[in-house]
Amino acid sequence: MEIELSERLGLSTKDAEERLKKYGYNKIKEDRKFKDIKLLINQFKSPYILLLFFTALLSAILGEKIDAFIIISIILLGGLLDFW
Repeated sequence: MEIELSERLGLSTKDAEERLKKYGYNKIKEDRKFKDIKLLINQFKSPYILLLFFTALLSAILGEKIDAFIIISIILLGGLLDFW
């Protein structure tokens, strides 16, 4: 494939239009669905959040189900607000 170039002008208009039709715009495609899911999961990976999950689990095991529910609710609310 030989490219017709001019040092000053670059590709000719005809070549540029043909390439645009053939290859499309020079953009990176994003898969928005997976990007959002990754972002949501990353909201819950910090050591502080993991410590709170462990605390909620321990509270539930020790019979403090209301405390465990409150801790989990706060974690989820915070993560969803950060995601939003």
